[in-house]
Amino acid sequence: MHRDTRLYIIVVTEFPPGQTGGIAHWAYNLYKTLRESGKRVVVLTKKTAHHKKHNRISDETVVTIKGHDWNKFGWFYVFPKLLPLLLANRNSIVITATWRNAVVLHRFRKVLNFTLFCSARGTDITKTVHPPGRKEQKLMRRVLKDVDILIPISRFLDTLVRNSFSELAFRSVIIGNDVNHNLFKPAESREQKYELRAKLGIDPDTPLLITVARMEPFKGLPDLIDTLPAVIAAVPGMTLLMISAIKPPEFQKIHESIVRNQLSKHVLILPPVEHEELPSLYQAADAFVLWSKAVYEPVYQEEGFGRTAIEAAACGLPVVVSDTGGQPETVIDGKTGYIVPSGNKALLAERLISLLTDHDLATRMGIEGRQFIENTYTSEIMKNKILDLASKKLQVHDIKNN
Repeated sequence: MHRDTRLYIIVVTEFPPGQTGGIAHWAYNLYKTLRESGKRVVVLTKKTAHHKKHNRISDETVVTIKGHDWNKFGWFYVFPKLLPLLLANRNSIVITATWRNAVVLHRFRKVLNFTLFCSARGTDITKTVHPPGRKEQKLMRRVLKDVDILIPISRFLDTLVRNSFSELAFRSVIIGNDVNHNLFKPAESREQKYELRAKLGIDPDTPLLITVARMEPFKGLPDLIDTLPAVIAAVPGMTLLMISAIKPPEFQKIHESIVRNQLSKHVLILPPVEHEELPSLYQAADAFVLWSKAVYEPVYQEEGFGRTAIEAAACGLPVVVSDTGGQPETVIDGKTGYIVPSGNKALLAERLISLLTDHDLATRMGIEGRQFIENTYTSEIMKNKILDLASKKLQVHDIKNN
């Protein structure tokens, strides 16, 4: 059997350790599972304060690179590190976490004989495609012309790119998102769940709802809080645990909603934690909600997928999401949780009440959700898709002809 000796090079702006976002952990999980499969992997990433704090210096597999404006000059910082790797390792596979990571680099694909996979993640796409005529669209169009395969994480993003650049002929495969299901797993018992709540200063008997999201307008956090009075009317002792960094001006809107609805005793906002600590927060809760929406000012933003939803499901929680963007791809409606139309606060309240009052229902959906993740969104599944793609086993479709 032929052994795959090609070098896989992952280019990403953020990479653990630290309180990094979904893109970083997608890249890390890919890096880790490729290495565990015996593949040769190198990550090229921006050097951050977290790398210094955690004493993470460059080595043969993770190269941290200094640079300031990576949106504009990322290629300039990366290329001197990338070029020697490509010259020494012909037929390499370069995987960029976003289309911006592929700017300029795509021009050297044929000359340096490497294969280029470009991921499409979420707001990296939505901010680019609307409104029409933006300079970034020209840059992305150039990337799409040269990329071997675009690998969106959701059907929503695949369709959005296809419709936005319908004049182009390029190929794509929906690769999906992933979660480390060995790290994100259900609480071992109800007693452990109570202990985790106690550590947070929350009464063990409190019906606990959790959301994990950035304070951005498209995350819909003020709308979620406006829904809580109806939930509290049916579940008086409930608490919403919000894991989010304080970020003006969205925090002001959240705070105003809390004050206006007199919810100070029902909403607990905690700062983000290290990735390894996040599972214990999900495990403490009874249900998860991410009710994002589409916003168009000042730029178009919509949930490309909703990584925290599959993290919560992996931890055995029933999940409630909206019907916008890629969120419906994280839930089997009525089986692993609920999909609630954006703006329908009455139905959202109804769904949350049912999960916080019907323990058997929440438990059953949590078990189904965990199984859904194991069958669909593990790091191993995503890695195998990448390897199959590299071996040309997956069916690739031409966007122009679909």
